[in-house]
Amino acid sequence: MESEGPGAENPRKGSFTYISWRDHLLSFIKAYWRRFFLYVLALFGVIWGVIEAANFFFPGLNLDSLYALGGVLSLCVLGSTIRCGVEYRNAVPEGMENESLTAQNIVRSKRPFWEFALAHELVSSRIEKIDIDLDDLLHDRVNVKVDRNMDVDDYIGWLKMRPDNLSQLVDVSKQLFVFDLVNTISVKEGDEVDLKALIRVADLIEKLYRDVYVYEVEGRSIKIPEEFGYLHSLQSQWAVVISDAVSQLLNILDSVANRTKDDLSPVEAKINFKAPPRINEFSEELDRLRVRFDL
Repeated sequence: MESEGPGAENPRKGSFTYISWRDHLLSFIKAYWRRFFLYVLALFGVIWGVIEAANFFFPGLNLDSLYALGGVLSLCVLGSTIRCGVEYRNAVPEGMENESLTAQNIVRSKRPFWEFALAHELVSSRIEKIDIDLDDLLHDRVNVKVDRNMDVDDYIGWLKMRPDNLSQLVDVSKQLFVFDLVNTISVKEGDEVDLKALIRVADLIEKLYRDVYVYEVEGRSIKIPEEFGYLHSLQSQWAVVISDAVSQLLNILDSVANRTKDDLSPVEAKINFKAPPRINEFSEELDRLRVRFDL
């Protein structure tokens, strides 16, 4: 995976890991064979006890025949198999106790390309609420309380840091999306995906996205000099640079997760970090104001 800009290409190669139905069956037998026999014995004791009681009160039923014994054993085996199967199907994978049921199911089943499906679920579930709040903010659906009044010097000092802060957010995004996330889900053949590491990367992406939201709120919570109103409006939606990159990332993960199981071609993808919207107008207006106010 790569992103726009130098030094943001990750050539890492890994293998796809998944568990076939045969592996699931072997894992099930290995984990539950003792419990299976215990359930059989427990069910047999209960059912046979009921049969003996029925024979005592209703001797004419003749329920202690070999046919009855065979039927009871079959019922016990079936019941034990169903019980163990349900437990195996609903067992919470280690390290996934605090994650969504969807994420737990992905780890349990480990179908082809499950790593990408899990990464998509972990990231999307964490940023969903932030993404909605950010979209409402960018489209002026919510009010942001003004809590700081700036004069010309304060505003110019604040404005000079604005592009640098955005650049830092972009750099962190590239590190998380192109390197950390890819390295976590792309493992060597025979290795297992480190779930704790993947969850940590998802948490860091959530923190990044929250910082993006705060970045946008900050620009709307200050009272600026009247002469700089137009200039300020030109940088009011720079956060879309990151939100668009996140959307691209989720689309890439989803597209791989939904491949056919026979499609084992290498994953080649690119995340395009676009220039901030209206950046040229911003530069021109800033130059004009510098001349006007001798800044």
